[in-house]
Amino acid sequence: MFSDNPILGVKETTIDNKGRVILPKFTFAEKADELEITRNLKTGILEIYSLNSLLTRLKQIETSLISSKSQQEKEYLESQIQRILASCIDSAKVDSQSRILIPSQVRNEYGFEDKVVIHGGYDHVKVFKTKQDYEGYVRTL
Repeated sequence: MFSDNPILGVKETTIDNKGRVILPKFTFAEKADELEITRNLKTGILEIYSLNSLLTRLKQIETSLISSKSQQEKEYLESQIQRILASCIDSAKVDSQSRILIPSQVRNEYGFEDKVVIHGGYDHVKVFKTKQDYEGYVRTL
């Protein structure tokens, strides 16, 4: 299942004419996995998380929020919840060929054509338009 194991690796993969992206084996994606397509609000990079991973993250923040005594910490945690919710673009299910559909408006916004680069980010993947975009990201680390 997507993100049950650390997602590590990088691979250029194809987008078919219907907008479906083939997820590499290192993502552990399986048929019917529910994924969330998100936009990192700081970097603008397209990221894909499992629905379970995002819900777990929200529950952890909510638990911390309930037990927090500091107003400043509560405000920070509330902003984290809002950031996650605001970053969600669309939901997708993995098909029997390990593909997900990237909505046309998202493909157009990001300039995705026939190939993208998928980079494992431990519990999610980052999606880049080109190898050069990916390499530029790596140089910033």
